Amino acid sequence: MARLDPAHPTSEAALLVTHSSDEITMKAKDGRLITATEITPYIRLSFEKQTVYLKNGHVYTAGAERVDPIPTWVIAEARKLTPEALKSVKFVLPEEKGSP
Repeated sequence: MARLDPAHPTSEAALLVTHSSDEITMKAKDGRLITATEITPYIRLSFEKQTVYLKNGHVYTAGAERVDPIPTWVIAEARKLTPEALKSVKFVLPEEKGSP
């Protein structure tokens, strides 16, 4: 688990871009079974014994429950990440919402 240091603008969280995958099995018209794997990047953020995951533009708990409203500490930690890291998990900071 990465501990994020609020005093440093470059945190370990930027290094925690990783992937989860979901397998889906489908039956083709000819009867064959086809397995597809969807790879989804996520970022894990931790602060004072709390851990959340940024994935598909949302914030989730370790139990995969969506977090709403988003705690202020999550926004503060997300601001320390590179734009590329945030884009990889489709997370948009509040100040960037509505901008082109």
